Amino acid sequence: MGSSQSVEIPGGGTEGYHVLRVQENSPGHRAGLEPFFDFIVSINGSRLNKDNDTLKDLLKANVEKPVKMLIYSSKTLELRETSVTPSNMWGG
Repeated sequence: MGSSQSVEIPGGGTEGYHVLRVQENSPGHRAGLEPFFDFIVSINGSRLNKDNDTLKDLLKANVEKPVKMLIYSSKTLELRETSVTPSNMWGG
């Protein structure tokens, strides 16, 4: 879904995983993630402000269950919430 890279979020904090690529028909594609512009800031309320495996671990722990993601768009300079359902079945 992307590699780690931080971004300044308005109102405080440097955090997030930069979305570099989104495969068609993937869970991220269905959730509306935009490559290059979007940063995943949190999942189910857990902030992604460290360069570690938190993103991967949270997604693995919630396979086939919807999770709420807070996304910062560098295009619109706004935060938005979306839902993604991690899956091993989509073919990617």
